[in-house]
Amino acid sequence: MKKNTNTPLVDHLLDSIHGMKDAEVSPFFYTRLKARMDRQSTTAISYVYKPTWVIAMLLLLLAVNGILLTQQFKANDDKLPVTTIERVAEYYNQNIISSY
Repeated sequence: MKKNTNTPLVDHLLDSIHGMKDAEVSPFFYTRLKARMDRQSTTAISYVYKPTWVIAMLLLLLAVNGILLTQQFKANDDKLPVTTIERVAEYYNQNIISSY
């Protein structure tokens, strides 16, 4: 086994550890910290979950859905029914010219 040979510098550093004390916290530190954390968490969430905001967002979503649905139905009403021959011609980029 190796013999424990410490240098004087290591001995001095190890001796300085014996005089160390634990760090102490102010008696009201945790109370103030908890109060600050509670205050921050309630202010960030309070705006989102207020009933007025929830109702406003739901009405906005319903209005957007209504507008999009009416536009889609208007676009579908503008188109005339397409026959099968016209679909095939449209697919192959051919024009059907009728003589009558």
